[in-house]
Amino acid sequence: MIFSVLAVTSVRVVSVRVIVRVHYERRVTAKAGRLTVKIPKLKQARFLSKIIDRYRRREESVDEALISMYLACVCTRRVDDIGRALWDTGTAPSTLSKKIKPVYEQIEQWRVRPLPASYPYVFMDGVWHKRSRGGAIEGVGVLVAIGVDGTGHREVIGVREGMKEDSASWNMFLSSMIERGFARRTSGGR
Repeated sequence: MIFSVLAVTSVRVVSVRVIVRVHYERRVTAKAGRLTVKIPKLKQARFLSKIIDRYRRREESVDEALISMYLACVCTRRVDDIGRALWDTGTAPSTLSKKIKPVYEQIEQWRVRPLPASYPYVFMDGVWHKRSRGGAIEGVGVLVAIGVDGTGHREVIGVREGMKEDSASWNMFLSSMIERGFARRTSGGR
């Protein structure tokens, strides 16, 4: 099969002949399921697609769905089962771990980010959630601080998991926030 391709340069139009000898098939996982895509093997050039990136096996939205499932505390085996049901392909736990690693790095960067100089109002509370760890369900304490800036915008400024609601845990939590730039303010002369 021979295709004629016109390449337009700033000065003239050049006709280029590209010979397609064979196609090879590539399987791609998309929202709609598994797709088989025929990619032409070009003798003189490399085939590039704007729809599917080179060497990509999954559509971006499929990766995002896998990450969302994992972060919603769905175990890796269940993520694999759901992937097989939705897209007719599974996901190895090691692949899922590689996809999740950058997310955990972003979360850690957010947790240790420097805080602005002041929040006129700060609300703090400890909440208990159920979490699955190693196949067992356990209750875990989470300390949360929400700051309100001068314009009234609320922002979560601190979260610490696995702590109790005792004075030692609150002291550790507040110390970590002070190290990040949280300014301790008192009102009313106290």
